[in-house]
Amino acid sequence: MTDSDVQELFRTRAQAVRRRDIDLFLSTQIGELEFASSDGYLSLSDMQLDILYVHEESDIERVALVKETYTRPERGDRSSFLLYFLTNTTQGWRIYRVR
Repeated sequence: MTDSDVQELFRTRAQAVRRRDIDLFLSTQIGELEFASSDGYLSLSDMQLDILYVHEESDIERVALVKETYTRPERGDRSSFLLYFLTNTTQGWRIYRVR
């Protein structure tokens, strides 16, 4: 997995939030995940992602530290720091857990 693979995965995720496109959003994950509900993310107006660090666990597993800044209708912005656990699937790199 290259830096551009990570960037593209999270770029797609942010684009899905902006478009409120559940299929595009779920294409970045292995399915609905605990702590990463598509309903919650798609209720946002916008989301900015800053990839702070990527750790290579193995050939098929990575962990990414990401700062997410959320724009919520009528509530203003807020930020979170999350760990994304990524795995290489037959469809490409996908998120399988978020903490």
